[in-house]
Amino acid sequence: MKHIKKNILLIHSKQPPEIDPPLDKFQPIFPPATTQMSLISHDVAMDHHLPDCPPENSRKKIPEPSPTPYCTKKEDFHPDIDSFINNIIQSIDATRADALFFEMPFESDDFLFRVLEAIHRKKNITMGITRVIRDGKPPFELAENFFTISTLCMIQWQIPHPEKKLETKALWQLSKKGIWNHFILGFNENISKTPPFFSFVLSNPNIAHSHEMAVISRATKKNDDFNARPRLDMEIPYSDVEQLPGIPLWQALNDPTRLLGYLTCYSRKELFPMRVDTACGTIFSLGKDITFYFEKPENLPPKYLDEICKMVEAGGSVATKWVRYNLERAFLIAYAMENGVIVGNSSLKRPRKPFIERINKISNMDFTHFLERGYTSVRPEYRALGVGAKLLEGLTARAEDHKIFSIISEDNTATQKIAIRNKTRKVVTYYSEQMGKPAGIWMPEQMINSNMEKLHK
Repeated sequence: MKHIKKNILLIHSKQPPEIDPPLDKFQPIFPPATTQMSLISHDVAMDHHLPDCPPENSRKKIPEPSPTPYCTKKEDFHPDIDSFINNIIQSIDATRADALFFEMPFESDDFLFRVLEAIHRKKNITMGITRVIRDGKPPFELAENFFTISTLCMIQWQIPHPEKKLETKALWQLSKKGIWNHFILGFNENISKTPPFFSFVLSNPNIAHSHEMAVISRATKKNDDFNARPRLDMEIPYSDVEQLPGIPLWQALNDPTRLLGYLTCYSRKELFPMRVDTACGTIFSLGKDITFYFEKPENLPPKYLDEICKMVEAGGSVATKWVRYNLERAFLIAYAMENGVIVGNSSLKRPRKPFIERINKISNMDFTHFLERGYTSVRPEYRALGVGAKLLEGLTARAEDHKIFSIISEDNTATQKIAIRNKTRKVVTYYSEQMGKPAGIWMPEQMINSNMEKLHK
């Protein structure tokens, strides 16, 4: 088994890195007069085998990088910014570090950017930073100039109060730019209902890539204790459908510093779909062997319709009352499978007469003999892999002589992008009473004619 050792240089506060500070007492540093450095060595498995567990004493204080006087077991960083940067650069050389992890936040983004930019100019090293979400400040915002630092690969977000509703749009942008989002979540035992941000993290692994509870000390973590961590009793989308094989790689690594070591070898996009087969310890990637099927409802294998109904309901974008009824009478059902599990689905439905009459009246158009393309649901782990686009493309190609329309809410930008990539165009916008928000009616471009392009009066 081939392993490559990766050295991670950890920049942390005076508090020993083996002890996690309470989030509500976590203070940013500026100037950096109270910081120290430790060196962590981890093996990164390059042949897709589960990496060995790091020894418990893997976190070690680095030796003094001569001639630097401020980075020793007893001394702290000098408060001067230039000295701070020089100490780090000399320590990178002295320890042959492959990655640099700032395991504490900075009070000033200007200072943080200056530090990262200076290191980036002189050293091609993978970097991770820590940010604390505090009241009164826009959450998850990162100045655009940070993205000029191509080696910034991870952000560790500390969320003292995940029970609050936080605006998460910026996290999508960070993920699209290749940043790995890791969350340390506070935990309040007095909370009686599902905290909104907990739900977001657990429901969107394609954006909130990894997480841990702040009440768990990293010094006591083991690779086999994940299921023993505090969990909330909550409804998680896709928890009722057949589960994917294995566990995400980040759960097996069980430490963001180890994860950062992997990010020296793999991009965020490559690392995210990696999972560990817990039976044999091998690593495999999702999305490598997806098969697409297009079937009449009566030709579906046993229990597949049950699973597809659960997938549609888990997607959460449609009312569930008529899901099974409409799928049983659908013109065609599309689904994607990998490792024996349905990972995405869509369909060409025969809309019910009351629905068509309502749409005709709202839009001032006639969809009486159309098929509706809808009930599209893709597991979060498979998003951004082209699954939805291939399902829609395949359904359109198999529509025979039928014309197609689809309903997409105006705030569902992800589905709109898929529709545009599939040469589908919005022909009218209306307010949907059922959804409680504006929605658009979309059609494949080749099916639109001059009589169909009238906007509602």
